Amino acid sequence: MMPKVKEYAFYQYYGFAYLQNWAANTVLRRITRDRTAQITAMTVPMKIPPNMLKDPFAFLLTQAAPYIFMCMYIPMLYRTTYRIV
Repeated sequence: MMPKVKEYAFYQYYGFAYLQNWAANTVLRRITRDRTAQITAMTVPMKIPPNMLKDPFAFLLTQAAPYIFMCMYIPMLYRTTYRIV
């Protein structure tokens, strides 16, 4: 049996959404016993309401998140470096 190269390429490009859709289609085909049964997954872009563009919390989060993540990373880096040295 050959590996499914096409499916793997789609998984690399589309990620988990493709894998989940592939699994759902497999389950659907086995339950209905119809080889042509198919679930079509799609991504639909959404319009952002104008009031969401001026969200102060989102702005604050974009400014503070890098510092928060850095502060979360420093203790782990310190502990690892200390144990290595």
